[in-house]
Amino acid sequence: MTRRAYYSSRNGQNPEGSNYTLSILKRLFLAIYKDFIFQERFQELLGKGCVDDPESYGLAGPDVEMFFMRKLRKESLWPIPDRLEHYSEADL
Repeated sequence: MTRRAYYSSRNGQNPEGSNYTLSILKRLFLAIYKDFIFQERFQELLGKGCVDDPESYGLAGPDVEMFFMRKLRKESLWPIPDRLEHYSEADL
């Protein structure tokens, strides 16, 4: 089953319904990112703070910022909530 656009978008009553500014897209991205953190979907990669083992790292290791630098070849992307404001469209 394919998803259909909402009635107002299909009928031209909301022409901006599928267009987002970069600012709005960043806010949506951050909301989804926070939801994924809450659901612990990044636990394998980032690890999980544990009182019994505070040095239990995920696959990214102890320096997550450098992990993303190695993978993406770009600095200043991590941590996302702190750096998102400065993301370009390509960064996002």
